Amino acid sequence: MSRQLIIEKSKNSPPYQGGARGGLTIIAVLFLLLSTSFLHASSIPGGDENTGGTGETGGTGGTDGGPGGGPGDADQPASPVAVALANPSFDESNNNKELPGPNNWTPLTLFVGDNYIWDSEVKSAGSHSISIHRSRWNYGRWSSDELEVEGDGFQWYTLTGNVRAIGNNGEVYLAIAWFNTDGDMINTSDSPMLQTTDTDWISMSVNAMPPTGAAKLEVWCISNHNAGQTWFDALELTRTAFTTDNTVSYAQFLIDYPTHLLAIEANVMQVQELATKAKWTKEADFYNSDVQLSASRIYAEAAGITRKDTVFANVFSALYDDAEERAEALAAAKARFDGLIDDSLWHAVRTSEAGGDSEKAQEYLSILEDRGADIGPVGTTGGNDGNGNTSPPTPE
Repeated sequence: MSRQLIIEKSKNSPPYQGGARGGLTIIAVLFLLLSTSFLHASSIPGGDENTGGTGETGGTGGTDGGPGGGPGDADQPASPVAVALANPSFDESNNNKELPGPNNWTPLTLFVGDNYIWDSEVKSAGSHSISIHRSRWNYGRWSSDELEVEGDGFQWYTLTGNVRAIGNNGEVYLAIAWFNTDGDMINTSDSPMLQTTDTDWISMSVNAMPPTGAAKLEVWCISNHNAGQTWFDALELTRTAFTTDNTVSYAQFLIDYPTHLLAIEANVMQVQELATKAKWTKEADFYNSDVQLSASRIYAEAAGITRKDTVFANVFSALYDDAEERAEALAAAKARFDGLIDDSLWHAVRTSEAGGDSEKAQEYLSILEDRGADIGPVGTTGGNDGNGNTSPPTPE
């Protein structure tokens, strides 16, 4: 089946979107802290103290001192509410004798067979898992039934799930897909991608707020361009609400709740939301230079988001009494953020080159070099740091 046919069988959205590799460890630590605390835890174009920003120059936003205190930051403990994700452990059957599979879940090709498996032998909980096998030349995705986006103010959705992989050499991750009232996809919020290796059951997660205009959501389990096999199981979706009198955005959350655990996620998602938008833009037409250059500009904007060092420091000061442990966790969180900036710049290089603007590609590449990124020898994709982070290519 051709890639185009698979796209036609998806909804009115492209089938692919992957987050940056790496970052699973720090996300897992943050989620554990969130789940044991009182929680169970729009992007703004560049230049101001909340975002940094690049415009079309490609300069990164660097770091700043972060915003001041917000309303009710310490005195409003937020509790998560379970979202009724149907059949999250895939144990219930669809009772379809011709195409047996998990109820409430749909594979991208609408066929459960050799590539999309409802597995009763490999599972982390319950009686079944879902699996995607040999998606090397295709996109692979299981999608949940649609759910309503609920609530006002800051609504943080947290998706977690168990993932296992054998022979993984593709893009494996979880995502929340957001749709407007007409059923058009707005964007996705993606977890970091799984390492390209064999992996026993590991927890993956993503924390995100709905983009403006989102009315519906779906949960996606994704394995793209993967010659190996991946399993997903034991998903959970929760929602945590925070009040605000202001326009909802990640930047505003940093202002209103600068010492909350999710403030770090807000800063990270400022980058990730733009990078994901850029990837959807890129996927729309690989061979259209204007589309690729548009994606490059969005990647550059993502690379301009400022890391809020004061927010990072305050959050980890509240979490850790031991100075050495605090410093180690803080360094890991900053490295995760910086990795997203480097990844955005890498893609800005590639899409600029694909769009025929070698001068802009070289500009972004120079910024990567100044940041100390491992870009590898000329004309190659560089090295891999062992965490799935492949360094960016040098334009030929």
